[in-house]
Amino acid sequence: MNFLNRIFHTSIFIFLILPTLLVGCSENQPNPKNKINTNVIALIKTAEILKSDINTLKLDKIKLDGKSLEEAWAPFEDEVKDLYPDYYAKIEDLLDPVIAASHAEKLDQKILNTLNNQLIMTLNELAEKNKAAL
Repeated sequence: MNFLNRIFHTSIFIFLILPTLLVGCSENQPNPKNKINTNVIALIKTAEILKSDINTLKLDKIKLDGKSLEEAWAPFEDEVKDLYPDYYAKIEDLLDPVIAASHAEKLDQKILNTLNNQLIMTLNELAEKNKAAL
């Protein structure tokens, strides 16, 4: 009888309790859209700082801003790639040249400003699309 009790209790655990625990664990997973929402706002702010530094020609700050853009993008680029592949491609197509131009020996203020403005616009579009999906 002891053996049957053990099988009964194990069966209850496997079929009733374990699935409940697993569902509870999945509810604690962060929503990737919330992560995108938080991080895209930070990336927009970083791009806005770069815009200000471009306009005032703070060359040392511009180089740091380029690195900051890279660092702000990294934590959530995979979520954007998975959920919004079209925006991922647009952002990558703009972000890479902005970062490269911010590190260039000779700063082309007009080109960098144009690319950065396009990046800000694209990031704002992504923020709006993602916000609507929350």
